[in-house]
Amino acid sequence: MQLSKNHCEINPLQILIKFLSVGCSIGTQTIFEREQCLNKVGALQDEWIIERRIQLLIDEDKIQQAKDLLLSTPWQKGHQTYTYRIVGADM
Repeated sequence: MQLSKNHCEINPLQILIKFLSVGCSIGTQTIFEREQCLNKVGALQDEWIIERRIQLLIDEDKIQQAKDLLLSTPWQKGHQTYTYRIVGADM
């Protein structure tokens, strides 16, 4: 398979989101690395970044902070992803 020019024009934010998603799937041992990455892009109000921050808060057992961020974010109607982690019925 040959890479075309279009394959190389990936948005750096897309790469970061994928990195954070993979880190999440590896488990809680990647919390430090994910937190470092999110701190570097903390000013961005991108929904995918916010979603990854919510998942990080859940992994850090900061459920109330995750819930607050989730409910305070004005999500676009088209943004729908589902996480496989169950955090409890009180969320």
